[in-house]
Amino acid sequence: MTTPLCLSGAAPAFDHPDWLLGGVAVGVCSSVIPYVTDQFAIAWLRRATFALMLSILLACATVIGLLVLAQPPTVDDLLGVALVTAAVAIHQQPSLNTDR
Repeated sequence: MTTPLCLSGAAPAFDHPDWLLGGVAVGVCSSVIPYVTDQFAIAWLRRATFALMLSILLACATVIGLLVLAQPPTVDDLLGVALVTAAVAIHQQPSLNTDR
């Protein structure tokens, strides 16, 4: 039921090449580019560095939402950022000691 409603709302874009191109550009910029850059980062960075960067992403998205979109974070949003930050701060790399 939801699919026909979405398609009917998107139908006008198929008559306007500029709108269609804009939709494709948004799709590429929001899905393809982040996926490819994540794959390169996973290949080039150490696991701990990549995990730290992913945790920073959450805090950066919260700040961007506040500054660019004027969307203040909720208490739950701030709690989520704090929990992820705490998890990164207390994480310790497992010891490679083979003496057990």
